[in-house]
Amino acid sequence: MKEENEFIKIIALGDVQINRSKPERAFKYVKDVLEDSDFRFCQLESTISNLGKVRADIQNPAHRVPPKMIKSFTEAKINAVTMAGNNSLDYGPDALFDTIRLLNENGIDVIGVGKNINEARKPHYFNINNFKLSILNFCSILRTGFEATKNIPGISPLHVSTFYEPLENIYEQPGTPCRTITIPDWSDLNEICKLISQAKENSDFVITCFHWGVHFTYDLAIYQPDVAYAAIDAGSDIVIGTHSHCLQPIDIYKQRPIFYSLSNFIFDQPEKDVNKNIKKYLK
Repeated sequence: MKEENEFIKIIALGDVQINRSKPERAFKYVKDVLEDSDFRFCQLESTISNLGKVRADIQNPAHRVPPKMIKSFTEAKINAVTMAGNNSLDYGPDALFDTIRLLNENGIDVIGVGKNINEARKPHYFNINNFKLSILNFCSILRTGFEATKNIPGISPLHVSTFYEPLENIYEQPGTPCRTITIPDWSDLNEICKLISQAKENSDFVITCFHWGVHFTYDLAIYQPDVAYAAIDAGSDIVIGTHSHCLQPIDIYKQRPIFYSLSNFIFDQPEKDVNKNIKKYLK
């Protein structure tokens, strides 16, 4: 373990999707800050590939970008990306594994996806200045067929059940709003906590990342604090959330921080698609 006065500087970025004519300039204005850190990682919101065919049920096909976009990540010296997200298999496993290959060939580790559930869920370890860091990544935004299973590739899953409870007697007050209750799958959460505990035993510092919640809102789903607190109880030193595309609350539990959503850091996609999605969810 490290002495109290020893530390490393880690920069965690939010959702990143880069698709521009000069990708090497994407991080231009924060390059000095990034270079002043010991380790840099983000949530990758797209595949970086020309392979695959978009699924028929995908409403926004913009989450695959050309391979030349890798220049943005190498120029920024990104060390790792988390990819347990709801767009990682928009173009199928060919695009996903082509992305993993491209990132790995450029020295960038990929967390939260794999050839099966064991590979997708496993902690990833990094030795930084004699300091051992571990990162885990899970996703509760699960399209059909996206989750990894024992024999199927995909993303690391955290299943969540949703229930709707009337706030008042519906016979006395027909049409009243309901309360949305969300409960994590306890078998999934137990497995996740075991992996976090394992990572804690084998590293100095544990970061657990969740792609979760509801997008385009500042409100949390009920299950999110339950999961975050369980992760910290299991040994996580920090919990980082992505997916909502806006900033969400910061919490402190047992003197450890929880960032429920870091929001977007860089998110390139056709403006008409962005405006269409925002208007849809802000009505």
